[in-house]
Amino acid sequence: MTQPVSPQKPEKGLPALIRAATSNVFQANGAAADRVAAELPLALAQMLPGFLTLFIGFVVLWLNILFLLSMALVPFPTALLVR
Repeated sequence: MTQPVSPQKPEKGLPALIRAATSNVFQANGAAADRVAAELPLALAQMLPGFLTLFIGFVVLWLNILFLLSMALVPFPTALLVR
């Protein structure tokens, strides 16, 4: 027995595209979901050096920016002391 179709208008545009893309991605059977859950920690552990490198790079960049800003501000108090 078939279920009756609702008389709603079909979605158009971006909402329809998002619904179609996510419905196909999130429909996984139980075995595949278990495999993904088992492999996820290993995959994240393998990516950890890259994440740490990126984090250290951002820290070094911000330290350099703070150092350069402090060097740019040195002439102003010096000029005030000279007067």
